[in-house]
Amino acid sequence: MKQTSEISPGAPAAPDAANTGTLPDSMVLSQDGKTAYVAEADQDAIAVVDLTNQSVKTISVNPYPNAPFGIAPNGLGLSPDGQRLYVTDGMLNAVGVYSPADNTWLGQVPVGWYPTAVLTDPVTGKVFVANST
Repeated sequence: MKQTSEISPGAPAAPDAANTGTLPDSMVLSQDGKTAYVAEADQDAIAVVDLTNQSVKTISVNPYPNAPFGIAPNGLGLSPDGQRLYVTDGMLNAVGVYSPADNTWLGQVPVGWYPTAVLTDPVTGKVFVANST
């Protein structure tokens, strides 16, 4: 195996890298491969990265204006049809549901203690959530 490059710990980000916060926790790619969603656990947000031009928008995971900080979004999943983005909100013991079409919050589903991962079955669309123990 040939080594093609080396990255030093603490190296600066590549000049064309999208800024997704200081603690990116999980990432999911849209079906068309043009958008990446990144959970920003330390900013209570989801970065929406347009991979065609490296622009970044954010979706706040706060359930209401001026909500206390510390929701800790840490896992992401997309529905098979790409119409729903599921976000595990660790400190809320819930999964937030968003519309990727317009980056809006649709609601939350209560789950067990501190959810950390979410995925959807590509055939049935059923949502599976893993919780911390």
